[in-house]
Amino acid sequence: MKNRFLSKRYCKDIATPMGKAMDLTHSFDDLINLCLGDPDLITDERIIDAAFADAKRGYTKYTDVRGDPELRAEIAKFYDEEYGMKVSDEEIFVTTSGCIAMHLIMEAILNDGDEVLIQAPLFTPYIQQVQLSRVNCLLMRKRTSRSTSSGSLLRLPQKPKR
Repeated sequence: MKNRFLSKRYCKDIATPMGKAMDLTHSFDDLINLCLGDPDLITDERIIDAAFADAKRGYTKYTDVRGDPELRAEIAKFYDEEYGMKVSDEEIFVTTSGCIAMHLIMEAILNDGDEVLIQAPLFTPYIQQVQLSRVNCLLMRKRTSRSTSSGSLLRLPQKPKR
């Protein structure tokens, strides 16, 4: 995909095993798709009703950039009650997904050319996320033999291949 407004690293067509599996699911009509936490089941009516009621009460605006303040307060309360751990509001950041959270974390702590070690088996988008962060990805494959506890490292290309 070429687009003059996007950086070159984001214009590459990066296929992942998960994406290929997702595409394959469309070729079956008797398959329930449970990929990526997005099943093709109808959302429970209680959840739909609660979301509708919240929308009627005005919860339709953008929230704070770090997530809804009420939700952050509940998260802090949960950690205090469940684990006896005091977590300040400044330590809580709510995102829309784990992938977005991982991307933001990598952008915040990694420098160009750093190395990231990922242990296999892995969530397949990790490799592309690391590569898009302009760092080197080292994939650690665990040996299956019980005679040794060591693994092997595989250095992946820094830039995704087309």
